[in-house]
Amino acid sequence: MRGFFRTIGFVLFLCVVIFDLLIRRPRSIAQRAAWMQKWSIRFLRYVGVKVDVPHPAPASGAMVCNHLSYLDILVLGAQRPTVMVAKSEVRRWPLIGTITAGAGTIYVERERSTSTAIAAEQMAEAVRSGVFLLFFPEGTSGDSREVLPFRSPLFQPLIQAAVPIWPAHLSYGLPSSPGSNWIVQNKICYWGDMNIVPHLMGMLQLRDVSCTLRYSQQPVLAHDRKVAAHRCHEIVEAMHRDAYRQTYKERPSEEKPSAGRVHADGSAPAPRTSPANRFLVPSA
Repeated sequence: MRGFFRTIGFVLFLCVVIFDLLIRRPRSIAQRAAWMQKWSIRFLRYVGVKVDVPHPAPASGAMVCNHLSYLDILVLGAQRPTVMVAKSEVRRWPLIGTITAGAGTIYVERERSTSTAIAAEQMAEAVRSGVFLLFFPEGTSGDSREVLPFRSPLFQPLIQAAVPIWPAHLSYGLPSSPGSNWIVQNKICYWGDMNIVPHLMGMLQLRDVSCTLRYSQQPVLAHDRKVAAHRCHEIVEAMHRDAYRQTYKERPSEEKPSAGRVHADGSAPAPRTSPANRFLVPSA
């Protein structure tokens, strides 16, 4: 019942957010990003997610991060005024589509060849306005076991504008819960063929959700989008390994996930992700 009532409260919360959007009507990119930051902070307080940021967020530029859940957007958006790049389908979601549009989200439609070019222009404009730009180059969300390869197309406008690109890494935990690795993978991470409503109800039942957000201490600057994507992936993957080791150093009695990065024959395991994830960004 906790999940049901908290889900109802969540819907009412979204209605309040939309009402505030209609009243304030932020117009500029900076105003919309600041509005999104304010409500991201409030939402994280509402659901009880505690965020640990060992190092402060960079002052400017673009951010690329591994993608695990719809919570990622709020965690990252709460740190600084941020504009997000998302799949065009998000615009059509009830309530959430209205909120993301009001926050200045840049939508990308994979089926249209001109969509990436339009998004690139909008990304360049957002960077010129001084707000942080965020996208998830994996192109889909996963179950936290690994960092998927980064897709490079959306790196191009950042390369052309010589924008510093800051890799970041997110990880979630439940410090007070035994077997929390399974809970994180199935109740917090949003991947595969999961349905948004039951997943949200399950997530809202959780207590003491923690999130650690790590930023690279040096930005990536490159003259080629594929080189930039590769370097960013290497950095995020290294942070992922460090976070993994730290998690099981602190909880030595918990069994590590059985899925390793390679099988016995040396082949890579198939990623447990959705081919049509809700926050998908385009491939080449």
